Amino acid sequence: MHFEIKKNIDCTKIKPAACSDKLIEKFLKENIKLRADKDTDTVNGFLQIEHIANNHIIHVHIYDKDENPKAEHKTTFKKKSLTLDQVKKIIN
Repeated sequence: MHFEIKKNIDCTKIKPAACSDKLIEKFLKENIKLRADKDTDTVNGFLQIEHIANNHIIHVHIYDKDENPKAEHKTTFKKKSLTLDQVKKIIN
């Protein structure tokens, strides 16, 4: 599943990585892991952010099926069921 949310975020005083870290932490509090910290982690999706001045476009990709590690990746993909409203609530 792919969710696209536009949000006014001022990250001019921090690095782009810190901007995404803040959002990743919000999802993690809801038991949704969007970044593999080790290549053997289990993740539920990934996050992409277009840093356009203060008008960010946030792309949240959530896996809709489980996938075990294989030659292309050691990470385990674990599906989650989310709605757009749930994603918006986490981000805000």
